[in-house]
This record gives sequence, structure tokens and C-alpha cells, in this order.
Amino acid sequence: MTRRRTTLKPPARQTAGAPPFFGRVAELASLREALAVAPVVVLHGALGAGKTALARHLVAGLEVEATTVPCFPGERATAVRARVERRLRCPPGGLAELLATEVRVVVVDDLHHVVADEAARLVVELAPPAGALGRLLVIARDRPVLPSDLDCAELELGGLAEEDAAVLWRALADGHGPAGTLGAALLRTRGLPLALRAEYARGRFGADAWNIARLTPAARRALAILAVLRVPATPAAIAALSPELELEDALAELTARQLIDGDGRGAWTVHQAIEGDALASLEVGDRITLERAAAALLAPGARDGGAIAGLDAVDRLRESALHALAAGDVAAAAALVEREGAIAARVGAGGEIESVIAAIGVMAAPRLGAIQVELAARAGRIAEANERIAAGATGVRPVIVAELAIAALELDVGLARLEALAAEAPILADGQLDRARAIAALVELDLARGDRTAARARAEDSLHEPLGPEARARLLVALAAVDDHDGDPSAVRTALTRAAGALAAGASDEELAAIIVARRAAALVHEGRVAEARAVLDDARLRAGALDAIAVAEAVGESRIALDTLRGDREAAIARGSALTRARRARGDELAALRAEVATAELEYERGDVARATELAHAARGPLTRAGLIGLAERAELVLAAVDLAEVRLERARPVLDRLAGSSALPARARVRAAQLAAEARAAAGQRGGAVDAARDAAPGDDELARDLSEARVATVAGDIGRALAASRRVAAAAERAGRAADLAEALVIGCRLELAKGERAGARAQASRAAREAAAAGLVRPRCHALLALASLARDDDDLPASSIYARDALELAQRAGLPVERLAATIALDSLTGGDPEAGAASGAAAAMTPQAIEAANRLLTDLGLTAVRPFRVIDATGAVSELADADPEVLRLPARTLAVDGVRESIWRRGTELADLRRRSLLKKLLFLFAAAPGRTFSKEDIVQSVWNVAYHPLRHDAALFTNIMRIRRLLGEDGAEIIRVTEDGYRFDPPADFVFVQRAG
Repeated sequence: MTRRRTTLKPPARQTAGAPPFFGRVAELASLREALAVAPVVVLHGALGAGKTALARHLVAGLEVEATTVPCFPGERATAVRARVERRLRCPPGGLAELLATEVRVVVVDDLHHVVADEAARLVVELAPPAGALGRLLVIARDRPVLPSDLDCAELELGGLAEEDAAVLWRALADGHGPAGTLGAALLRTRGLPLALRAEYARGRFGADAWNIARLTPAARRALAILAVLRVPATPAAIAALSPELELEDALAELTARQLIDGDGRGAWTVHQAIEGDALASLEVGDRITLERAAAALLAPGARDGGAIAGLDAVDRLRESALHALAAGDVAAAAALVEREGAIAARVGAGGEIESVIAAIGVMAAPRLGAIQVELAARAGRIAEANERIAAGATGVRPVIVAELAIAALELDVGLARLEALAAEAPILADGQLDRARAIAALVELDLARGDRTAARARAEDSLHEPLGPEARARLLVALAAVDDHDGDPSAVRTALTRAAGALAAGASDEELAAIIVARRAAALVHEGRVAEARAVLDDARLRAGALDAIAVAEAVGESRIALDTLRGDREAAIARGSALTRARRARGDELAALRAEVATAELEYERGDVARATELAHAARGPLTRAGLIGLAERAELVLAAVDLAEVRLERARPVLDRLAGSSALPARARVRAAQLAAEARAAAGQRGGAVDAARDAAPGDDELARDLSEARVATVAGDIGRALAASRRVAAAAERAGRAADLAEALVIGCRLELAKGERAGARAQASRAAREAAAAGLVRPRCHALLALASLARDDDDLPASSIYARDALELAQRAGLPVERLAATIALDSLTGGDPEAGAASGAAAAMTPQAIEAANRLLTDLGLTAVRPFRVIDATGAVSELADADPEVLRLPARTLAVDGVRESIWRRGTELADLRRRSLLKKLLFLFAAAPGRTFSKEDIVQSVWNVAYHPLRHDAALFTNIMRIRRLLGEDGAEIIRVTEDGYRFDPPADFVFVQRAG
């Protein structure tokens, strides 16, 4: 007889499955539709309506990345915002850009826990910008009062429909046993899921099913532990706080009674509706014991064996400190915050730690005041940090106090403190680091004051001393700033590489390392290495996303501005610069705000918006001059002088530009720009000798594109058409290859203007269309105005007056918004001539009222070059027979001497390869015959046509053949060796086949 071996099956373990989800088909569809059209969606409803479950079910079915961020009772908006940035790994202040460019859904749960006055402001701060790809889903019990202009959709969540409630009831009965009928329960609960689950428990276990006092001791203890922990906890976490518990039966009982829920990942939570009752059931001593145990279990670095999952170091610090505080152990909570100060450097940590410090109270732990100041300083909140110091915060490091004073433009106070720190000779590493930080701040201040010699001496002398790795790295970064001021990007890269090497030799300062990478990207940009700069900048952005330091985020932002500027995306660069200025000023960082304001003014001028450039530069120059920051003040002064030049106010612009071109206070790049503008001013004043060469030589010798562009600009002003055209073509080719859209647009605008001035419409048409597109894409205003006026001229030649008027009107609107007087006057006169108005009256009315005579002359010259004058007395015919009308027939403008063949019907001469061959004024018959051929290149004239046109009689062979042959031969000889190739004899008559660059100039009519 064979004996069977019986295997005992172990009892099934209680798994932490997610609560059942049924129905809500209509609500899911509405929520999905709302997220598709609105950047912000608010989901609100009563306690227990299933808002979190609905959102969890929604994001699980989305094909995009979703991040859920909880809010905890009594939290400040800053803590939640910091938590969102940390979960998304974006740098401080970078959430809007991330949501604008990436398809993501951010779910902020339990908004009602945030301090009431700050909840609405938090939603506005987290809201994606207009046109963003990302979405924000906010979950709250009550709808927050949001601004009326916020693009927001809302969905109120009520109870389940009867059929959905029935499905839920059956699922509960199948899992935990029958519990009566649904009807009465549905009436009492209005279909709210949590209330239905409570009714089920009462039907299954009696009226006291949710009475905590009626639970078994083990279940009551497990429920209390979960309520204390308040974060999802595994059975191991519960056992860590109460090792004697029989967890299997306790968790089974709590699950059957619907008192706890699993998260689907092995952890359990208590619903907020039950949490308060569970905590209230604990005696005070027992509560304190559990809170202390929870603080130890959740402390950063605690060995919990995976009992608590899904929490990072910042979450652990927050929870551990709050548990210690709940246990009444204020000293332990404060000590934990002090001990784990390194965590504050991580992204999104500052706001959460500040929230913990606010809960502890600075009065209860005064040493936390210094941490509050350092956190505010790290976040760039200069005004707040200074106010905390003024309110009595003690223990703040002197270097931070000095840096805060400098940032607030209290230069005397800050300078004295920095000089005192720099004069010390500390032995300890921390003291050396603070001294190096002070010297670096003094170097930056010297550069802002325009004393580059003192700045270099400070940095280089300090580097000869024995220093720790971090102190040496910080001084090398300061030296790189001096090299950047001197316009030597390769030296900047060398210094930054040395700084990175110094950091690698010791304990790494992640914040300083990220700044080094960001500045290295900027140096690569200034060298023109776009691809490499972009790769390095991506690395810097990743580093910034892991740190909670505004200095790193702003260093990355400044490098991105430099890259956008080089690539020609002025629109993006100016938007970033303006946002940086606003953010710094709002935080009280006045010095950095003024620096960004001057940089933005420079970008606005380069873009062509002189009105905005003037506003920014004028606003910044006053406070910078009063503060003695001459280096920055002169940059603002350069912008104002450049605006004067753009308005052709030469008597004001020239002396300032000449002075700034030789100023040692200006950074090298600004000094080069001043020299180029000074050369342009000399050319505009009529002193053209050497102006073009001076402008070209002012640009860096290793940047051929910049040298060519400067040459093209000044040669255009000087009227050297050939040189300007050649330089513009070189710039266009180089800019196309290098991906520098702004330089390409400007080169094309110069080229199309000069082609129009020469009367070559075909070349001008392609360049004008491309220039208008490139200028619009790059956000350039002035080049776009010129391109639109060129298109207006071309449309006028095509007899398309409506299109021509539209182009001119668009140019006028651009010029008016940007404050471009020359372009505004030119567009006004052009529009008047196109629409039948009196151009003289238009010019004399408002457009030219405040303009100098030189500016009016510049506008007229622009119109003449573009062929937009009201009267165009000359006509140019090219080798293809295309006809253009011109206001000026100057041989130099038309480049007649440089052409292979040109017939000047105005001056009655022939130009052949730079030589004026003949004066036709006394050769009437020869002149008539040549002009007949020149006016119709490629056309075959019969003898009858020629005789009728030239002699105005009927053709007779005996009378006219000899005379016709003789004059044809004379013209051939006059044209040179290839004269027979130009005037050909065919079976049908004679044909004029000129070279490709041929033009014939004659008076119109």
C-alpha cells in the first residue's frame, strides 16, 4: 500500500493590493478631455469621494509620464513647490520651462492641506505657461479661488452611480463575505465610495465595525502605527515599531473592515478620514513612544531594511524631524536639521527644510536662524535673508553676510567685510574656503567697477598661496571671470579645466562643479563651438536639476542666453534675460538684476528694438553710476550711444563711442563693439577713409565671420557697394554653415539692399524673401524692417501694389513699435507713395519731426537703394531683359566699372571690364543702334525693324544695307575682341547676346 505524502499549504499572506476601482467612466472621460484642452485642471469633491483613486486610475492609463506629489497638513506653498521640483528633477524656478517643453502630467494631491492663504498662489506658480505641453492636475476637497485669467478647467466628483455602486458592493462581498443589501446604504452615503465601504463593514461586522475601541488589540495597534507613520508602510515598518504584533491577522482584520488600503506595491496606508480617530485613540505616552520610534525609523541613513520605501533623503529628514517634534523632542528635531545640513544642497530640499524649521520655531531653537538665512541665500532670496539677519539671526557666516550686502547694493558694508575676510590667514579648510569665497566676490566686484588690473592681481596672487582643493577651485573660477572680461575664451576654458581638476583632487563641491561646467559652456559659445557648447550645457542642466542652488540655475541660464544669441534666437535669449532680471529683482538681488538688465538691453539693441534697449539701459545706468560700478555703467552707456547712432544723432554718439572704444573698464567684447560702432559713426559723418578697415580690424582676429559682418555694415554706410556686397556674401555663406541665423539674416538684408541698388532684381528677390523669414525666426526687428521694405519694392516692380502696400505697412508697424526713426520715416514715405498720398507731406508731418537732417538723409538713401522713392527716373535692363526702375543711376552704386559690359544711356558711354571705352554723345547713329540692341537683350531684330527704329523710314536694300553693315561692324570693334560674339548675325537678322552681368541704364520714359 502506497502512502500519500500530504503537503500542508501555508495560509495565504495578506497582500497590500490597491483598493477596488469601479465605474467612473464618464468622469474619466471628462477628466481626460479637460487635460487635453486646459493646462490646469482642478478635481474637487467631498472627503471619501475617491478623488485620489480616480487620478491614480487616470494616470495609469495615460501614455505620458505622470508625477504625483502629496501635500501634508499645515504645509507652506514653498515646501510643496520644492517637492514638485525635486520629483521632476528640474532646477529651482525651472518648472515652467519643463512643463512648456515636455509632455508631462503633474498631480498635486490634497491641496486642502496647504495653508489656506497660499493654496491658490501655489496653483498659479505651478501652472504651465500658455501653449505648454505639460499639464497640472490639482486635487482638493474644495475648489480653490483662482484668478479669473487662469486657463483652468474644473471637475466636481460626487458619488458613484447606482450600477457602479452595486459593482463595488459585490466586489467587497466576494472578497470579504456578504453584508446585506445595497439599497439603504446607497441612500445614506449618496454613493461616496469610502462611505459605501464603511456601510459594507457595518453590514458585515456590525455597527461598531469602524469603532477603533472594538478592534482586536493587534489590529488597533497596527492601525495606530500606520496613522503615526502617515506614509505608505510595509509590514516590516509596522513590525519595527511593534515587534510583538501578529501582523497577518491584524492586517487581515483591518482590510476586511475597510480601515486600511494597500498601494499595490506592498505598503499600507490609512485614509485621512480614519487617521485622526486612530491617533486620538492613543494615550499620550504611547503616542510619544511611537513618534520617537518613527523618527528613528525614518531618519536619513537609518537601516530600515527596506521597511519604508519610496522616500528620498529629503522626505526622510522631513518626516523624521516632524515625528521628533510630535514627540515633544524639539532639541532632537533641531539637531537632526543641523546634522543633515548637506541634504539642503539637493534640489527641492530648501523649501521643505524651511517648512520643518518653521514648524520647530526659531525661538525654540535659535541656532536654526542661521540655517534659515543660508537657505534663503542659496535660493537667491536676498531681501528675505537680509531681513532675517536684521531681525537677529545669529551664527551666520561672515562671508554670507558680506555677499548679501553686496547683492543688495550695500557696497560699503559688504566691501569692508570682504576685505577683512580676505586679509585673514586661516588654517582650517572651512576658513580657507570662506576666504577664497570672499576673494572671488572681490574679483567680481573689481570687474564690475572696471578695475580689471586689481581683479587679476587678486586672483593670481591668491593662487600662489597653499590652499585646499575647493578654495583653489573657487579662485580659479574667479580667474576665469577675469579672462572672460579680457575676451580670451581659450584662457577661460583653461582656468575652468584647472578648477575642475582641483575639485577632483578633494571632496567635491557639487554646486561649484556645476557652475564650472555651465561657465565652460559659455566659453565654448564665445569660441563659436556651438555643438560642443550644447553638449556641455546639457551636462550643466542635468547637474542643476539635482541641486537646490539658484546660483547654479542662473549660471546655466546665462550660458543658454549666450548660446541662443550665437545661434540667432534673439527672441528666446531676450525672454530668458528679461525673466532673469524680474526674478532677481523680486528676490532683492539688485546687483545681479542690474547686470542682467544691461545684458538684456544689449540684446534688445542687437535685435533692433531701440526703444526697449533705451528704456533698460537708461534705467540701469543711474544706479550703477551711483554705486561706482563703472564697468557695468559704461556697458549701459554704450547701448545708449549705439541707439544715438541708430537714430543718426552723430554729434552725441561719436564722442561717447570714441571714448568707450578705448576704455579699459569695459569688457573686451563690449570694447570691440564700441570700436566698430565708432567706425560706423565716422563713415556716417562722411569720414570714410579707413572706416571700413578700422571696423574690420576691431573684431577678434580668429572670428572671420564677425570681421566680415563688421566690414559689410560699415562699408554699406560708407557707400562702398562692392566691398559691402562681397563681405555680406562671405557672411551669408559662413553663417549658413555655422547655424548662426541672426548673422545670416543681417547679411541677406545687406545683400538684397545692395542688389536692389544695383538694379539686379533677380538676386535681390531671393535674398529678401529669405532674409524676412530668417529675421522673423531670429526675432530681429531692424533687419526684418529692411527685408519687408525690399519686398515692397519688388512687389511694386511686379505691379502688385496691394502686396507692396502690405509689406510697407508691416515695416512701418515694426519700426514704430521698436522706435526705429530712420526705418519709420522710410516706411512712411514708401507707404504714401504706394497708396497715392503725398510723400513729401507724410515725411514733413510726424515721421521726420524729431529727426536730425542726417537721419532724414539716411532714410532717403535707404529708399533710394531699395527703389522705393516716389519718382524713379531711371530704368535698368539686365542680360535677361528684366527691367528695374531706380531713383539713382550712380555708376558706382550700379557697379558699372566692375562689370564685363555696361551701357550707360544716361551718360552715353560704354563700360567694358573697368574701362570707359567710348563717349557716344557725338555718335548719334551708332548710339541709337547700340541702345536699340541693349534695350532688348536676346531679341533678334530684322533689317526692317532696325531701319524703321533707327532711321524711321521703310527698309530698302540698296539704300540701307551698306550703312547698317558699317555701323554694326563699328559697334563690334568698339566692344572689343568678342564683339562678334555679342552682336550676332543670324538668318533672321541681328541679335544682342551680352555677358551675364550686363546692364543697360537709361532714363525712364
